[in-house]
Amino acid sequence: MISSEEGAISLHHFRFLQRLGSGDIGTVYLTQLLKAEAEAEEGVLGTDSSTGLYYAMKIVDKRALAKRNKLHRATAEREILEILDHPFLPTLYAHIDDGRQSCLVMEFCSGGDLHASRQRQPGKHFQEMAARYSPLVCVFLLSSSLIHTHNKHFVIFGFF
Repeated sequence: MISSEEGAISLHHFRFLQRLGSGDIGTVYLTQLLKAEAEAEEGVLGTDSSTGLYYAMKIVDKRALAKRNKLHRATAEREILEILDHPFLPTLYAHIDDGRQSCLVMEFCSGGDLHASRQRQPGKHFQEMAARYSPLVCVFLLSSSLIHTHNKHFVIFGFF
């Protein structure tokens, strides 16, 4: 987990670099963790205040999701990510909740969104070597009771 000298990590510990994408329940940003010492000394965030550590941060507007009756999806996603521990799945490093927003600080995977990556492939499908890892991840999720089959389709809770 990420922590600061004060104990709790917050949004002011990160520099937002770019928007990576958005979906039905939130927006994902590429962020960089800032050095606490530089932040305290400079008072403003200078270019030398970064640690060089990059994270993906998913930000969810809790009020907007509550109005659309989708807050439970964001909660389920966070709960699932908190218990996952697998080398083929992104790691959740921190959860920041300020009452209005819920932010998931996760491992940044430079390859991007899996669906978008598949869409860029010739014929819109992965080559055999890339596809070999998918069954391993599905077996892990099945064994962790995070995925179930329904009408012969896989449904991953909190991700769709």
